[in-house]
Amino acid sequence: MNGKKNKKIKKMILLLIFIAGSSVCAYPLIANLINTRNQTKIISNYESELEKLSEEERLEKIEAARAYNEVLNEGQNVISDPFDNGMQESQEISFIDIGEIMGYVEIPKLDIKLPIYQGTSETVLQKGIGWLEGTSVPIGGESTHSVLSGHRGLPTSRLFTDLDKLENGDNFFIRNADGILAYEVDQIKIVLPDETEDLLIIEGKEYVTLLTCHPYMVNSHRMLVRGHRIPYTNQLDENYDGKEEIQKISFFEKYKEYIYIIGAAVAFFFLLFIIKKIIRRWRKRSRQDR
Repeated sequence: MNGKKNKKIKKMILLLIFIAGSSVCAYPLIANLINTRNQTKIISNYESELEKLSEEERLEKIEAARAYNEVLNEGQNVISDPFDNGMQESQEISFIDIGEIMGYVEIPKLDIKLPIYQGTSETVLQKGIGWLEGTSVPIGGESTHSVLSGHRGLPTSRLFTDLDKLENGDNFFIRNADGILAYEVDQIKIVLPDETEDLLIIEGKEYVTLLTCHPYMVNSHRMLVRGHRIPYTNQLDENYDGKEEIQKISFFEKYKEYIYIIGAAVAFFFLLFIIKKIIRRWRKRSRQDR
């Protein structure tokens, strides 16, 4: 009787270990899907609030943002590394916010749409993309250079994890109170954290740089993906035929790290099950031989 009870207890323990191990392995994928859903909800709320704005309110926000950028251009601030733990919360620039965000960035090739928050505090970078203080507000305009920063390799959200898959000629888009701004990637650089020369405003140019850590999971350097402004000609429209269809990264490519981890866990527990079966048969035969 005790033997059967012990076997049941062992099976229960193994089952609990399997469930716990599977949950740990599946957590990053599930957490990322939940965060993606939350980001989509925040963006949806932003678009709803944007539609409620009167034309006067919308223009007021745009003009205030442009005035800020003009002042910045006259005496550019010092730009610091957004991933420096010593960075403080950004100065409030509430005139551009609609709800809790400044807008959102969309990168069709990477199949991501991410909210843009003020500042680059760790709180901000854990949930979305941060606007780097000391750079232009992402509203467009001549002689501006906005820098948008995001993490790579977070277990709970992909954010800019796949930024290294962008190439010169790829497009990304920013949605804000002034509409949809389109940019074409024209420069990709790997620099040290204190090398910020490529983030400065260049007279007459209109740039946005997407910034993240590099290499993946090492984070000793920074990847700068710069885009210059191009006309928006409905590139995000599903029926747009001005260019070849954008080749998005596959589901496997997007989540391969998580899939490998889950696959390895399943293989481990399956191997454990097989070994247990073999040992049980060996013991049974040993008893019979006696």
